Amino acid sequence: MSVFLSQYDYEGGGISDLPVDLSVVWNGNFVIDNPFNIQAHLYKCRALRDSCGMCLKADPRFECGWCVQDKKCSLRQECTGGGNSHMPLAEGGGWMHATSGNSRCTHPKITKE
Repeated sequence: MSVFLSQYDYEGGGISDLPVDLSVVWNGNFVIDNPFNIQAHLYKCRALRDSCGMCLKADPRFECGWCVQDKKCSLRQECTGGGNSHMPLAEGGGWMHATSGNSRCTHPKITKE
């Protein structure tokens, strides 16, 4: 049995999440039924979340958090700031997630709507 997986790479920043159709093809020609219309959900933490506050408001099921040192919204494993959510912000490192309870953004960004 051969398994071929598609890899998606999204360089843009205008869409943060996108449901896509999912199909399994057997023997290169036969699509296996998908009666429940199951979809894959592509999600990019950084898209449309260029501030700590916007990042911490992201849907928690995708586990995005604010990488303090890198100053960007990312997954914990992508954060070069050490990935330690318990490191004090004053020490200049850490990763904050909305579910950690005591995450507070420093240097809030205020924009005009």
